[in-house]
Amino acid sequence: MKNKFLYLLFFPALLFIGVGYAHTPADHSPYFCAGGWGEDYSYYNLFAQENIEEPQYQAFLLTYENIFYTPDQPDPTLKNENIEEWQQYLGTTYEQAHYLVFGSKREDLRALAQGKPTADSKLGFADKGFVSKHKQALLYLAYAKYLAPYMAVKGDQRYYWGDKPQHTVDELDYDKVIGVLEKSWQAETDKELKLRYGYQLVRFAHYNRNYREAVAYFNTHVESLDHKPIMYYYALDQKGGAERGLGNFMQANDDFFRFFTHTRNRKEEAYTSMRVTRDLDFEKLLSEAKTPNEKNDLYLLLGYRDFNNPLSALHQIIKNDPNAPQAKVLMARAVNQLERNFFPVYYSCPYKDPDCMEKITEHHLPLSLDRSAVPFLELTLETALQQVRDDNVREKEFWQLTTAWLYFIRGDYETAQDYLKQFSSESAGLSAQKDRLDMLITITQQQEITKDFEDVLMTKYKDVLLVSPSDYDPYSGRSGSTRGFITDVLANRYLLQKDYAKAFLLQNHIDALEYNPDMEILDAIVELHNKKGKNDWEKMLAENIPTVAYDYQVRKYQQNPEFDFESYVANMKGNIYLWNGEPKKASAAFENVRKISASLLNFEGIPSEIFGFNRIECFECPEAGVIQTDYLDEFPFVKSSMNKKELSDAIIRLQKTGEGNGEKAAKANYLLGNFYFNTSLIGYYRQMLTFSSGNGKNSKFHNYFYWGSHFIPTPPHHILYFKDYTWKPWYQDNFRRPLDFLDKALDQTREDELKARILFAASKCEQGIFYSIQDDEELNNVENLDYRERKNQLLAIKTSRYRKYFKALKALDHTSFYKEVKSNCKYFDYYSTYY
Repeated sequence: MKNKFLYLLFFPALLFIGVGYAHTPADHSPYFCAGGWGEDYSYYNLFAQENIEEPQYQAFLLTYENIFYTPDQPDPTLKNENIEEWQQYLGTTYEQAHYLVFGSKREDLRALAQGKPTADSKLGFADKGFVSKHKQALLYLAYAKYLAPYMAVKGDQRYYWGDKPQHTVDELDYDKVIGVLEKSWQAETDKELKLRYGYQLVRFAHYNRNYREAVAYFNTHVESLDHKPIMYYYALDQKGGAERGLGNFMQANDDFFRFFTHTRNRKEEAYTSMRVTRDLDFEKLLSEAKTPNEKNDLYLLLGYRDFNNPLSALHQIIKNDPNAPQAKVLMARAVNQLERNFFPVYYSCPYKDPDCMEKITEHHLPLSLDRSAVPFLELTLETALQQVRDDNVREKEFWQLTTAWLYFIRGDYETAQDYLKQFSSESAGLSAQKDRLDMLITITQQQEITKDFEDVLMTKYKDVLLVSPSDYDPYSGRSGSTRGFITDVLANRYLLQKDYAKAFLLQNHIDALEYNPDMEILDAIVELHNKKGKNDWEKMLAENIPTVAYDYQVRKYQQNPEFDFESYVANMKGNIYLWNGEPKKASAAFENVRKISASLLNFEGIPSEIFGFNRIECFECPEAGVIQTDYLDEFPFVKSSMNKKELSDAIIRLQKTGEGNGEKAAKANYLLGNFYFNTSLIGYYRQMLTFSSGNGKNSKFHNYFYWGSHFIPTPPHHILYFKDYTWKPWYQDNFRRPLDFLDKALDQTREDELKARILFAASKCEQGIFYSIQDDEELNNVENLDYRERKNQLLAIKTSRYRKYFKALKALDHTSFYKEVKSNCKYFDYYSTYY
């Protein structure tokens, strides 16, 4: 589907399409639209519904976003039925008739009718013989072009935005136009042109809201001719609009339906007219239907109205006519719905079973988590098989294809292949769909991706799978495509066979690891990058490693020309080690950073204040107003501005000092405790080790899931694949690490002012533990209480079991730091006042 917006299911604006001989929807309301990412992007769209090969019914294929389905490309086989009648009437080619009706100017047509030449070379086919034979047709077309700009409803207030027409019928002299059309109708002897003048009379009266006159004109100037080409039904549609205006809703719906069943080009407009008319009685319409095709059209609309379960109507259609095109429409809708049920683009657990992924034992995609759709699948498959086995069905290719698809959805790949082998088709669409399904089966049935199968991927399916890194676009809808499905399946297989680099790089560039650093994945990528003798598949994946950025000049994503793999990996490893409290390994890793670029975020310019403490809680306030430093002058090896290598070395020296005894050791451990708290997700310098450009709002800082009144961390689930890795940021804090340094500092110092500082720093770590703990049974049970009880219980738990350091700090009320904290920290002020 090409649609980029959500349309809030109102109806087409009443705009005239073409000139007086074309059709306009009868008194419809406008669309409303709003931008958004809709349902039609949340599935792969593997089965092309246009395989029905009846383009006149394409509007009724399945879509969740709009009232009608819109194909990506207009079907070239669906020609304008009005132009086809002109073509036949005038004896021209379709293109000549199309230009005459839609492209030519009124002045040129009038000149031709008067025997004068025209400079329009495209009208060269209108020679003297043509003009002599079709003079009256040229005069009709010229007058229709005169009326065309005004063909919008008088006084209609339902136009919005750019849909408002420039003119309406009330700008014309009603009596004068009616007089011209009446005289032309009376004078015309040709039934075809007489009918078209009659159509103009009905429409003009209808749009002027002279509804009784419009109905009368239909009866006297259209019906009386007993001539029923497509223009008769266009006039009938206009009569239906007039009947509705008079409140004759049953008659209006009968008119609209008769128009629906006879038009190829305007079925959606006809059905919209039926929808907005009251008393839409399908049973009555069915009882009055005269032909099997009319009945099948009604059953089609019933199946379309039922939306998710078209099978009942489908069975009625094939009972009437097993070759009915309407049956294909409803089957295509059913297959599309089942694809959405069984092949979700994103797998998730229901609210009542949040751990469902961990419970399943079969992890090979595609998985079916929607068991409620199984009966519908079986019934749909049974219907498709019925058609395949019915000797009265002439064109079985569509039904063999859908049967194969349904077996594929069911996971019965062998039977699906059997049905694919049973047919060949001259239809380009069906043949392409057959080849696509054959590819999907071949790839999906692979339980393991071997080197030999990688060669198959690059030889047979290269055009589908191979994408240049410069073509990268995170908003291209890669998930909602055949390639997206195959990529997910392959990434899933690689993950299950622990080939992490390939699993990751199929769906991400290396910088996605910045959202959830994983040393095992990183090492696997390094191994693939350095591998000698890569096959073509591995070369393609290796080319996908570098970071990308949007180039506004060329308006596409480009690989970072400054990207240096070794430096990037060294920086990431060093970051991971520092986050995990391993400064020696971090220093060794940072030693290998040989090229500084924008991709090495926060590698340089790290201030010594990272060892200080925040006096107030304000992430995006200037550093000078937030951070206070103490004791740094006693450690001159801590530079005022450092790169990460120097920072790691400073931490190593502080740790060595902290291993001693006395006040200096206590101060070293105090600074270390500050550092590890400051670089946590609630610390002022939280951007330094999370590859972030600043400490403001960022998805990386929100790994706490709010449940009831308590926050618990939610780890990411890499069970199926590494898809959309950046959407699942995960930095898990370890507040025990800074707290261990601070506890050690408390044991080492005898100075009350230093103790007060240490205790305040430790209380912040304690607060972090409270909000991130998972193994506190009493806290986890709080969610079962009502709001007031929960609030009181949380406060009781916090003050009794998570305020150890506040309690100790309260005993140091004689220190100057105590007074500073009491004035700056409302939590401590509340605690010291009431506890």
